[in-house]
Amino acid sequence: MRIEISEEPIRRKQRSDKGVSRGPRPADRPLRSDVGRTYGIPNLDVSAVDSLGAYVAKSCPVRVQLRFAPPAIPPRESPALEPFLQAGLQHEFQTNAKLAEMVEVVDTEGGVEATRRALERGVAVLMGATLPTDEAGHRVGRPDWLVRAKAKSPNGLPGYWPVDIKWHKVTEPSGSRTASKYPAIAAPLHRPFAEAARPMRGRFERVDKTRRTDLLQLAHYWRMLEACGHAPATDGVVWGGIIGTDDVVVWTDLSERRFLASGWTPVDRAPRRRLSALEVYDIEFAFRLDIAATAQAHVVDPAVPLLVEPTKIGECHTCEWWPACSQTLKAGTGDVSLVPGVGQRATRRLRDAGVRSRGDLASSDAAKRHTLAGSGRLRRVDEHADAAWIGAYGASTVYRRRGVGDVAAPRADVEIDLDVEYLTTASYLWGTLLTNRSGQPFAHPEGYLPFFDWSTPSAATDHTLLVDLWAWVNAVMASAAELGLTVAIYCWSAAEQTRLLAAAGELHREVEDLLGRPDVWIDLHAHVKRVALSADGTGLKKIAQAAGFSWRDADPGGMASVSWFMDAVQGDTAAQQRLLAYNEDDVRATRAIREWLSANTVPTLPEVES
Repeated sequence: MRIEISEEPIRRKQRSDKGVSRGPRPADRPLRSDVGRTYGIPNLDVSAVDSLGAYVAKSCPVRVQLRFAPPAIPPRESPALEPFLQAGLQHEFQTNAKLAEMVEVVDTEGGVEATRRALERGVAVLMGATLPTDEAGHRVGRPDWLVRAKAKSPNGLPGYWPVDIKWHKVTEPSGSRTASKYPAIAAPLHRPFAEAARPMRGRFERVDKTRRTDLLQLAHYWRMLEACGHAPATDGVVWGGIIGTDDVVVWTDLSERRFLASGWTPVDRAPRRRLSALEVYDIEFAFRLDIAATAQAHVVDPAVPLLVEPTKIGECHTCEWWPACSQTLKAGTGDVSLVPGVGQRATRRLRDAGVRSRGDLASSDAAKRHTLAGSGRLRRVDEHADAAWIGAYGASTVYRRRGVGDVAAPRADVEIDLDVEYLTTASYLWGTLLTNRSGQPFAHPEGYLPFFDWSTPSAATDHTLLVDLWAWVNAVMASAAELGLTVAIYCWSAAEQTRLLAAAGELHREVEDLLGRPDVWIDLHAHVKRVALSADGTGLKKIAQAAGFSWRDADPGGMASVSWFMDAVQGDTAAQQRLLAYNEDDVRATRAIREWLSANTVPTLPEVES
């Protein structure tokens, strides 16, 4: 992928100073909230809390609490994360090597004193810095890079902006479903400075949870630079840089309002207005300091109540504390946060309204549901109540939605099930499953056909695989057309569509045309969501299990497949075969779901009592 950086200078809109975090913290702004006032816990002292790292503000508050007040159930290891950590470290190593070839850098792996000396000398780029501990703010941190700013700090010392390296994309082309409204501003690696940043032609920052957490991490490092006196004097713009798989430094103004506080944050600290990354970070970090201090007090005196309780969220499946939290959440009819689509903010509001379990929500009467919907606690309250009933009392995990008669998905004479395996940068395996339902002889054999490349994924290998896949798809469709047969291509969610468009190149118009044909391109996941409700969400593995399908692999999953692929790249034939079998089962699973839907045996929900 070739990314162009224009030569045009950055033009900024004039913004009001009201409520925007502007560089160094005013002396009268506290580092934390008044815990005693907010929670009614007298004499709670955060000074005893160990300094916290850059990941704390962006992670689950319950993890912080359990770190300081461990439960009886011990934490588990999370081997599924290891491949991602290793791949991220490899990306960081390769990026650092590129930088060292182009820019004079100082490697400060020697620790705090080496970092301090390099900062005072004003070196251009520090790699592997260990910032001095911010004792007052309870912060420790090791940014991947510190890049010198043109401006010095208010006390005359060299100023620096924080930069971190991430193994994911940071920008998207305009029109992408994950492109934000913020044009990407970037500097090339050979001139990584914020002052060298220019708008990227046709590229925008991504809009997703990862982008938010990246900026919160940069905000942590900025606060540490303030504390040690090396934050540049600023006119209001606070730069932070991320180097993703785009191979440029994408610079972002951390003082620009674009976020809301998380659903965990107490209402009195979470204004319902857009906040800057710095403002959100200050709120979230202070909240976690309070959580840690309260947890320590609870260990000494169990009468001191803990501040947060377990809630099912996205990161639970990789969390070391999930065995302890899941035991609590699954007790009785199950916590209300187990209901698909009920997020952190809704969970907190439901609990405040006395709806704490799936049973509570399922048994709520019409008046209660009207109150919940009217208060904004739950917009799709009837749907969520049905999903709660399924989880609490249902004999199956999937039921048809109310008012839905026939749940069958569209069918065709010739059907292709399609599934992609990819890393953050490119696809490495496309799996197809051809089924001929016409009863006529067909030029292409039925069954599984993969398109794969076991070399390190790149834009070139991504496109080559797409070209081979596309030629086969067109050949199948041409053969069907000659016989007057219909064709349908089935995917599960938007991943296949996104990867097709990303790798299409000169085939982009053809790919777009096919994706725009609802009679041919069918998102089976979207269809299932329209006709069915599940207690466990609508992931492929969950729905396929309800359809009676099971994977041959004992540990199937996208995260595990990353580890297999890293072995496959090294020539491990067993890992290669394991990936192919896993991918084949994925496409067989979508066919099994479609046939299960066509049988129209999905159970119906009980009648609602009037």
